[in-house]
Formats: sequence, structure tokens, C-alpha cells
Amino acid sequence: NRSRWIQWAFFTCFSAMTTNALAAIPQISTVEGVAVDKGAEFKYAMSLSSSVGKVNWTKAYGPEGVKVDAVTGAVTWKVPSAIPSETVYVGVKASNGDGSDVEYFMVHVGVPKVVTVGSGGKYSTLRAAYANERQAGTTIVVKPGEYGGDDFQTGFTQREFSVPVNGNTSAYTTVIAQDPGTVTFTNNAEIMIYGGVQDVHHIAFKGLFVKDGQIGTAGKDCTASNCKPHHVKFEANGGSDDNNVPFFTTQSDKILFENNFAFGGGRSKFLAYKATSAVFRRNVARYDKSDNAVNGEPKNTFIIYNSQNILLQNNIAIDGDQSQFISGGYRTGEFGCVGTDGSKGSFNRNLQLNTHIIFTSLTGSCFVDFNDTVIWAAHLEREGLILSRGAGNFNRLTVGDAYSKDGTPYLVNGYGSTMRGVKNSLFHQIKHDSLFYGLEKRLGLSLGGITFDRTGVSNINISSFTGKIVNCCTDINMSTVSNLNPIYNSSSNPNGGLRYIIRPEPNSNLSGLASDSGTIGGTITTFEGFSGTLVGDTGSTAETAAPMWPMPMEEIMHKRMASYSHTGPTYSGPSTARVISGRGSINGARGFAAPSQTLTHYVWGFLGQSVPPFGVTATGAEGKVTVQWNSPAPEERGQITSYKVYDYDSRTDTKSNPRTVSGSNFSLDIAGITAGVEKEFVVTAVHRATGESGFSYPAVTEAMEGEGLKPVANTISVKKIPVD
Repeated sequence: NRSRWIQWAFFTCFSAMTTNALAAIPQISTVEGVAVDKGAEFKYAMSLSSSVGKVNWTKAYGPEGVKVDAVTGAVTWKVPSAIPSETVYVGVKASNGDGSDVEYFMVHVGVPKVVTVGSGGKYSTLRAAYANERQAGTTIVVKPGEYGGDDFQTGFTQREFSVPVNGNTSAYTTVIAQDPGTVTFTNNAEIMIYGGVQDVHHIAFKGLFVKDGQIGTAGKDCTASNCKPHHVKFEANGGSDDNNVPFFTTQSDKILFENNFAFGGGRSKFLAYKATSAVFRRNVARYDKSDNAVNGEPKNTFIIYNSQNILLQNNIAIDGDQSQFISGGYRTGEFGCVGTDGSKGSFNRNLQLNTHIIFTSLTGSCFVDFNDTVIWAAHLEREGLILSRGAGNFNRLTVGDAYSKDGTPYLVNGYGSTMRGVKNSLFHQIKHDSLFYGLEKRLGLSLGGITFDRTGVSNINISSFTGKIVNCCTDINMSTVSNLNPIYNSSSNPNGGLRYIIRPEPNSNLSGLASDSGTIGGTITTFEGFSGTLVGDTGSTAETAAPMWPMPMEEIMHKRMASYSHTGPTYSGPSTARVISGRGSINGARGFAAPSQTLTHYVWGFLGQSVPPFGVTATGAEGKVTVQWNSPAPEERGQITSYKVYDYDSRTDTKSNPRTVSGSNFSLDIAGITAGVEKEFVVTAVHRATGESGFSYPAVTEAMEGEGLKPVANTISVKKIPVD
């Protein structure tokens, strides 16, 4: 009854490992749900079930304030006093040279009551728990298992409207899996909050998987207080529905979708329709197929449709490379916007990788901004990559390996005469006849009551492209256009700015080219928006400085997506006139979900470069620093010959003083640290075939004046709470 990911044991390339070798993988002792008051300091000592020598403890999941001591495993969190009561997940990872283990556990923050549902629980069904537990802020824990039918339906059942008790502004009622990814709802057991029956608000659903059903909110177009669900959170859930939209919100307000994942068929994966103030944050989606059940309907992955004030932050659309299984219907993009009645939103730090679907189509009254976007390996059938009849603005795009099989002439098509502009972006290996159409400069235009200017194209780099830059009707500042090769190569192009698709390297040939004298191209390395925040909350659009990689709960996503399979009709022809052309099968264990892959390794290694170590920590004690890092992904196990530990200066983005460590070691003690001096370190990996990597994230430690460096004390300070 626990979420454990023993990374190496599941991969066939290590099937010959002995029992003794497997036994050396860290095994974290199970943590039952613990509690803490708002405004208190949470402390918990993680432990291993057996001794395996030195391990690197790191945070795998949880609110931004949660910290994990790399040496002792002590978890600490100064809980803000202003946050609402709610049960949250915390995840801790222990790693050594043989593999890793992740333990997720619940922390009940200011929660007044906890009850259990399922085998051995207080209630045998959710329906019974919903009917009997009526205290605002209660947490309902669902025990691991597969459940289905009316008794586990949230929303309309055949007998009644069955929902948890409302929370309030100071306390969310939470329905949560005991361990994320271990609860499956099936047989029409959806999680849907409907409007028009009663006012439903301040409820959170976490860690649940719904098969062939939907998760979300559906209000009504009316003005009564019970029309629109509001303040509802969906976190760390999964969904796969071959005929419907796994995650959506309509006629609702203040809705959060965070760290969820979706795959399979249907029209869309994440949808906001006639919604206001919704957040889609840190979600992962794979568009596998659609069939005649949604034939003729628009197809998209993340979509806002006649919705206002929508935020899309750090989402990933990945491996949608099975376009022969997509039936007829206009493809509005992996990140699209439809605005017949107006849509407004921001798309920040989103990634599209290895897909056959266009990036975006913006219809007439969409007013949206795209910032720090990466689009790579977009192999389209018959469309351009970016179609903007609406007022889209694109700042810091990285676009590479993009083409249309039928030779569609324009990569970026501003055919609606309202597209605002493209700047600070790079385009590499593009196989379209031309790059830009319809991006003239214009001043003082208006759309949906917003006055704006069209700025044309400026500050871009174009490489490996032989077509026309401009087809028609585009103003481009050619004095700000460069033609540098951005792809890093240690011998032929060591100054190339792209080692990894998700960031341009500092002090590279892409530096200083932007309109603000910064680096051009998209950077997707940290999270925007603090976890759990809704539109308008403090921190909802703030820079968190929290690393995005490894992606939280990526091992749970990997396992579910790899298990998907489908056999059915294939289609050919234009997207709006598809015909059945045969039959075929889809294997879910592909791309990042392949047996020996991880999401992080797949993304960082997409250009063939050595992948850097992650989970780098620097912990001080007695005048020295211990720098540690996690062992590599299974695909690179045995391929790393050594590691290098550098001093780092974040002010100048420079590293120095390399220290070499063998490829079988994952830590280094550095002596002679001066008290009161902050130190930064980065670690690289040397791969036997591809050479030395870059680094992932700096590790920072601080020497305490007069005391030397000390780790966090390994103590326990939690509140006891009765669980029924």
C-alpha cells in the first residue's frame, strides 16, 4: 500500500542483476499520513528499511517550502499560516549507485478530520463517505484498489447528486488516494462537479486515476449562486478516455489542474470552455488517437475555448506521433485557442515534443501570449505549425526539426491580420517553403476591447533553412536577424547555444541577441506559479526557482502511459476529410514511456547530448561540503565513465576548478570551506560515447558564521490526528 518506484528493477536491460545487487537499492520505510498545524514547523525523519551505505536524499514532490536534507533525509517545512487547510502530498527520493526509491506520503495541514474509504476503511464506498461526513475541511482517503460504478461516482449517479461536503475559504475538503497512482476508478465512476444543483466549492481531488471517464467541473449558463462550481482543485490525477475529454472545466470559476496526466483518445486532453480564471499547471498529455465517435470535431491537446483569464504553465504535450489514428476534424493544436466569443490567456513555459499535431491555431477573437515555448520534432501532415487569425504574441520561441509532409508553404501564418508579433526566437531545421506570412506592423488596433500594436518580427536566429524568410505581408527587422548554428558540438561548434532543447546555454552564440540583450529561445527549467495557487492568489504567476526536472511524479505517468494499447482503424487524407485506410495498433510504451526511458532523460537527451546529473545537493558539516547527485537513468547506466564537480558562479554563469570522480561514485567531500561563505557547485557527467555533459542545476550551500557547516537536525515534529 505504498508508492514505490525502484527504478532499475523494471528494465529488461538489467534482468540479469543478482538478488544481492537489487537488494542494494535504497528502500525507504513507509510513512503513514502525518499532520501539522498551519503556521507550525513540520519536521519528519525519513529512514531506510535496511542499510545500503551512503544515499542522496532529495525532494521529489511537495509545496515549494518543503526541504529535504541530502545527508540525513530530514524533511522540514515552515508551513505558512495564511494557506487554507488541506491535505497535500510530499515525496522524498533516496538514490545511490544501484537505483532509487520514492516515498510519497500525505501531510494533513490543519485538517480537522480524516476518514478512509475502501478495503478496511471506515466506509466501503465514496457515496457513503460523502453522505455521512459533513464537516467542512474533512479529508477522505481512498485506499489502494480499483473501484467502479455508482458507489464511487462523484457527481450525478443513477440515484442522486453525490459530492463531498463543501469546504470554505480557510479549509478545502480533500478526496485523496492514500498513495498517488494506486487508486483506479472505472465502470463510469467519474469525478465531475456539476452546477445547477447546489453551490459546490472549495474541494480538492488528488492522486486518483480515472479510466474511460472524466475529471472536472461542468456548470450551467445561468446566474443563480449554484450555477458555477468554483475553487475546485485537481492535482496529481490521471485520465485516459478514448471517447471524451479526460480533464475539462466549463461554466466554472477558479479551477486548478496541476500535475495531472492524460493519454489515449478523445477530442481533447485538457479543455477550458466558457470558463473563467482556470489554471493548467505542470500537466503532461499524449494525444494517441481519436475515432469516429468524435469525427468532424476539432482535435487538440490543451485548449482554451471562449474562456477568460486562463493560465497554462509548464505543461508538456509529448509523443503525439500516431496521426494515422486521428479521425476527421480540424486540428487546433497541442496548445490552441478558439475564441468565437473571445478568449484570453497566457501560455508560459510549455513544451511540445515529437508530435504530428500543429502547435497552435488561434481563431478570430483569441488574445493570448506565448512566452518561453519549445517546439521540437513537429512532423506535420498538411498544416503550418502556428496559425494565428487571433491576436497571438510569441516571445522566446525555440522551434526545431519542423516540417509539413505536403509542403504547406508557411511555418507561421498570421492570416487574420491581428497576430501581434514574433521576437527573441530561434528557428532551426525548418522544411517549409517560407517562415512568415501576414505579420505586418500596425498601431492602435483593437480586439475584444483591448487596444494593441502589431510589432512584426525581430531578434530571431534562422539556421538550416533554405526557403523564403518572408512569403508576404510581413515586416521584419533584418538587422536583428542572425544565421548562427545553435546546435552544440564539443569539437565543431563548442559555442553553440543548444545542448538541450529546453534551454539556451549561457555565454553561448545565442547570448545577447534578444531585444533585452539576453539570450534568445525558450527556457523551460523552473516552474512558474506556486503549487496549489489559483488565478489571483499570491504567487500564482511568480517565478518559483523550483527545478522542473525531474518532472514531479514522472515515474507514475510513465507506468500508466506505457500500459496503454489500442488496435483499430487508421485514417488518411486531409484533416477535415479523413477516410478509413486500414487497421493498426498503438503501443503506449514508446517515446518517453519506452521501457528504459524516463521523461527527464528523454527530453534532455533529445539532441543526442550527454544528459547531466540531477538531484545535485551540497550539504555542509564541520568545515567541509558533501556534494551528491542521483545515479543516471537506466539507459545510461554503465555508460558514464566519470563525473566532474565544479565551483560555480551564478553571477557570471561560469564554472571552474573541476574535480574528477569515477563513474561509480555519486558524491564528493570538499574540505576547506570558510564559515559564512556561500558556495555553489555544479556537476557534469562524462559519457563514454558522447563526452562531457552540461550541468542541470547549481547546488548551493551556506557556511554558518562561527559554527561551520551543519546539516538539518534529524528530528520528528508532527501532530497526531485520528484517522477513521
